[in-house]
Amino acid sequence: MRADMRSRFTRDGRCSYTFVLPPSDDRTCGSGHDLRARQELQQVTETVEHQQSAVRHMQGELERLAQQADDVEGRVMLLEGKPSSLLWEEVLRLQKQNQALAGQGTVMFEFLEGKPSSLLCEEVLRLQKQNQALAGQVN
Repeated sequence: MRADMRSRFTRDGRCSYTFVLPPSDDRTCGSGHDLRARQELQQVTETVEHQQSAVRHMQGELERLAQQADDVEGRVMLLEGKPSSLLWEEVLRLQKQNQALAGQGTVMFEFLEGKPSSLLCEEVLRLQKQNQALAGQVN
């Protein structure tokens, strides 16, 4: 950066100096404080935008999980009204689906024989959760 200096004499005989700076944009003007403040403001703005994006993502995830919970609750209501034989079919279907997702080939259901339908409902719910977890691993 180059500055021009001009001098002149005042009426009382003193010398007066004038320094002329070339035109510049406001980002380079001053002591550098303005530039640092702008950089800090830009950094804060970017951080806020990133956090807002993260919040929007988490809100979407929360809505998705709430929908899943509603779906499971609806299935539970359907299962609670089913006779025991239909619960058995649902248990077997979910076991097969889970084992296919996990890469297993056999269905194990002997441990459920003789259990009351309330325990079958619990097993259906457990298998549904396991199914969702396995499906998440596959995707």
